[in-house]
Amino acid sequence: MTARDPIRHQREGHSWLEAGEGDETIVFLHPIVGTSIYWEPQMQVLADGWRCVAWDAPGYRGTTPAEPPLANSVTASLVDFLNVAGIGRAHLVGLSLGAMFALHAIGEHPDRFDKVVLADTSAAFGIDPDEWLDGWLADLRSGTPLTAVVDASIGAITARPPDADLRRRIVQSFDDVPDASFAVASRYIAGHDVRDRLASIANDVLVVVGALDGETPPEYAREIADGVPRAAFVEMAGVGHLSSIEAPEEVTDLVRSFLAAR
Repeated sequence: MTARDPIRHQREGHSWLEAGEGDETIVFLHPIVGTSIYWEPQMQVLADGWRCVAWDAPGYRGTTPAEPPLANSVTASLVDFLNVAGIGRAHLVGLSLGAMFALHAIGEHPDRFDKVVLADTSAAFGIDPDEWLDGWLADLRSGTPLTAVVDASIGAITARPPDADLRRRIVQSFDDVPDASFAVASRYIAGHDVRDRLASIANDVLVVVGALDGETPPEYAREIADGVPRAAFVEMAGVGHLSSIEAPEEVTDLVRSFLAAR
């Protein structure tokens, strides 16, 4: 085993993968259809220069669940995790739900975060939340296993097929995610709205979106990039909603270049 091989940690209600060493730390925040395993392709490469940490969202993989109000609860959990893991300040890299977490966190605790990558996300939920939740959770409510729901969702929202082994392991990791926690994360998405905070974000931000992202399309990403004073925007051709596993090398290079720039 080398310093680049992610190692799982579980402590004080938190679960995370960690790889590498460095003066600076990157905290990766996964989408709703991912767990910390989701970020392994980026961690294994970026561990050459950074301490790379992938956090499991509240309620995922044996972690302490979030409680209403969800945005405040998740933000408090993320900050508590930083304290538990001995992280003073960190760069954040989040995708979809994870990027929503990041947007709330940097708004509430700007002193704990440096540069931020927001991939395939939005400033606010874009459709009727109740209607979306009814459809999104219908299979789960009817008894379909969560692993099957996640596997089908990955297939539906990607434009390029992810690595087959990584997809299998991501899906398999949902054996450790309660249906109730997945439903809570879904409600977090449906209630997300930080449009009134964008102009006050002082961090350097990179907004990344797949050109074929049908869940949070490029115009949603543009709204974030146009609203944040120090934001750059990258649209990736031929990529859908899960850009970091559809085009892992390209996303890793974007993250490296952005974080390394002075």
